[in-house]
Amino acid sequence: MHILMMIFAFILIFIINPLISFANAYIVGKEWKNIQYGSIWDKTLAVSGLIQSIAGFSMPTLGILLFIGYITKYLSMNQINIGIDLLWVSIIVPVVGSGIIITIQSIKDAIKEKSFGSGAVAFWNLGATIENIINMVSNFGSVISDISSRSDDEDDSSKLVIVFIVGISLLLSVGFTVLSFNYGKSKSQ
Repeated sequence: MHILMMIFAFILIFIINPLISFANAYIVGKEWKNIQYGSIWDKTLAVSGLIQSIAGFSMPTLGILLFIGYITKYLSMNQINIGIDLLWVSIIVPVVGSGIIITIQSIKDAIKEKSFGSGAVAFWNLGATIENIINMVSNFGSVISDISSRSDDEDDSSKLVIVFIVGISLLLSVGFTVLSFNYGKSKSQ
């Protein structure tokens, strides 16, 4: 059972997340002409989609960077855990905020359209948002404490390396989001 969970996590993080992230940014890019002239709500939804895209790309990007650091014996498991926790702390608040906005819109769409598809999307988004809020509220303090206590075991240069790797992961994720957005934008012309 343990190996199945690892395979599922691998597929989710390294295949599904990037595909969803690409789709989020691509769709925002493709609809950009309409969004530009739309309401503040439309622009807020677009930014929320881009935030979700960055967050989704950041997980596999960080995973690859940490894996490379580990197999080259540059990073310890303690440093990897700090990196994962640091990324989570960096993205959870924007993920929850943008998730709430997207969930509100999907519920509005489900009420308006009254279709199974829009209802399923609204139900999925509501569940994911509730889970993220509960996760954030229950774990934020303990994750900060874990980062702090684990960091005590590392010297200053090791701490800086982890912050640098997480920062690079986020910058690469912004880059992948911009590329996906621009690709979508090019398809709308």
